[in-house]
Amino acid sequence: AVGLHLEIVEFDLGVVSNETEESFRSMKREISRLAEITEGYLSLARSPRMNFEKTNLNEIIYQLKELYRPVLADGNIEWHCDLQQIPDFEMDQKNIVLVIGNLIKNAIDAMSSDNVNTPTIRILTRFNPLREQAEIEFHDNGPGIDAKAQASIFSPFFTTKATGTGLGLSHSKQIIDAHGGEIAFQSFENKGTSFYINLPVNRGMNA
Repeated sequence: AVGLHLEIVEFDLGVVSNETEESFRSMKREISRLAEITEGYLSLARSPRMNFEKTNLNEIIYQLKELYRPVLADGNIEWHCDLQQIPDFEMDQKNIVLVIGNLIKNAIDAMSSDNVNTPTIRILTRFNPLREQAEIEFHDNGPGIDAKAQASIFSPFFTTKATGTGLGLSHSKQIIDAHGGEIAFQSFENKGTSFYINLPVNRGMNA
């Protein structure tokens, strides 16, 4: 509503000075940021709504690779996949896309620095028949996460980004937990960060 009224005011004013135009842009950015924070908070406050259906995990990753291809190319970021055969299993596709997409965006942001030589994302998947689970490994060779920050990485509203909301990873953990899975990470400064996700392929057996 605030954004809508701001657009009405901007339209009624017509031609404005450069300073006023920049003020409008700043207000729009802040409104967008507040809307994102509010939506993230609401998503975190309530349990994720799950719609489980049989889905191919590797297909999700292929689709995300295509989706982010222009951004990866623009940042000269290499992407390597090693996707082993995994049986289709029940998951909430929309929410799993959010989790993996968030890891991709975080990696892209982390590797935007000129200090990263040949920025690279590596993602591996495999099926563990003994544990009846699909396993995902996500690696980047960015600057890594500060040792002091690692203890709070899944905490709501914690972020090391100037414009971040601090809700992406906490929401991701909430989604993985709702699947009966696990998410963990390992990071070394100036060497990169790795995330490890395990998802049960038979939720009944892993409940």
